[in-house]
Amino acid sequence: MVVRLGAPGRGGAVGRCKVLRSSKDLNRVGRTARAHSYPLCLGKRVFAVGFVMTCFATNVYAQGPSYVPPRADPQTEFRVSFEALQQNPTDTSAIWRFVAAATEIGDYEAAIGVLEPLLLVDSSQQVIRSEVGLLYYLLGSYAAAEPHLRQALDSGKLSPKRESLVRRALSTTQKRNRRNSLTGSVTLGARHQSNPTAFPESDSATVGGTDIALADEFVRDSDTNAFASGWLHHKFDLDWQNEAAFDTRIYAYATRQFEATETNVLTATIEPGFSFRPLRKTAHWLELRPHLVGNALSIEDQLYALTYGVGADLGADFESGIKVNVRYQFRERDFRSSAERPLADDLDGNEHHYKLSIGAPLPSNFTIVAKGYVIATNADAERRDNINYLISGALYKDYKAPLGIGSTNWRAWIRLDREYRNFDNVDPVISTTIKREDRRWIVSAGNTANIFEQIDLNIEYTYYDQSSAFRQYEYSNHTGTLSLSYLF
Repeated sequence: MVVRLGAPGRGGAVGRCKVLRSSKDLNRVGRTARAHSYPLCLGKRVFAVGFVMTCFATNVYAQGPSYVPPRADPQTEFRVSFEALQQNPTDTSAIWRFVAAATEIGDYEAAIGVLEPLLLVDSSQQVIRSEVGLLYYLLGSYAAAEPHLRQALDSGKLSPKRESLVRRALSTTQKRNRRNSLTGSVTLGARHQSNPTAFPESDSATVGGTDIALADEFVRDSDTNAFASGWLHHKFDLDWQNEAAFDTRIYAYATRQFEATETNVLTATIEPGFSFRPLRKTAHWLELRPHLVGNALSIEDQLYALTYGVGADLGADFESGIKVNVRYQFRERDFRSSAERPLADDLDGNEHHYKLSIGAPLPSNFTIVAKGYVIATNADAERRDNINYLISGALYKDYKAPLGIGSTNWRAWIRLDREYRNFDNVDPVISTTIKREDRRWIVSAGNTANIFEQIDLNIEYTYYDQSSAFRQYEYSNHTGTLSLSYLF
């Protein structure tokens, strides 16, 4: 019988893949395995052949994996390659041809049964060890895969291409073996703004269709603030083959202005959810994450709004390096009126959030990211109903840190956003005939410098320029930010 060395409940064919030669092959995890009719009796013969091969292991080690493309019919190739291996168990090409055929139909255990006995003869052969580790990875036996992958990687004897493949598999394996994980970041910094209150460029405003002069307290002025932000991502792996996990994410941001205290903000969002791969056998790169969402917003140290709802993320990480994320959220909003904001509860209602983000690697360590979102808001007061949408593009460049500072590459980036906000109805307080329409350009650039192993220095400049159908909503703002981030 086939000896199963994987973790309980992890056995069986979970995908099909040719002999592993690249991350492209690795990402084929989960393709549907073709059923075959001789696993039990063939397993005995494979195991026997494996022991015979240990007597001739040196020849296999010398040549290493030599991929032979399978025939059009994988079942036929599996049978033919096994018969060839029986006739000549010391033939290196026959060995790797059988491994390729076995993995092609998803019989990773048969491939392991041929290769693993070779390590009993000479445990120093790291190419064989890496192949065994990768096969255990494809089988879903992450506990068995990790020591093989780690030892092969630590040996320094792998080719650059195979080392990259093993490193990627090991990273995923370690995460899967660590069922309870917590990652996050904390950022502390200072930001100077030319117009933190977003007061208008003009000294007049439109009220009831008539222009009136603005009071002095509405004239813009520059200010500086200190801020703190952070995020936490907790994941508890349920140890299922579809990689299901409890997945909770928390975001927080707080700022304290030196002078314009009316813009002091504290906000926190929590998104408890459940992530899994719904099509692990046919589309392993696809992940679904339904979740709840809750948010609290405080302005000037007073509770301003509570928001709660449900949502779902659909993410795809393709073998080409392209990443796609689609998000939908439905939110109920509850605003609190106060003496400073007597009409806040007019904003009560619901929102539909739609978001699409696409990222792709480019040559020379460049990455391009394009995203867009639409927010449809329905408020208690219909004059507050609006649709807000944004189109954004960003370019990132990773480069080697000067003078060997830090342990990772530095990153420079530039981003351009175009945002629109269209109101569904006129606001008679402003005009009985003209609807409010806002347009905003946001241009930002920055650099992230890794100065210690887990600490980054961030420098950022951003320029906002908003035009509107009404002068009281037109403004510009220059901001400069300096911060430190700790990642864990």
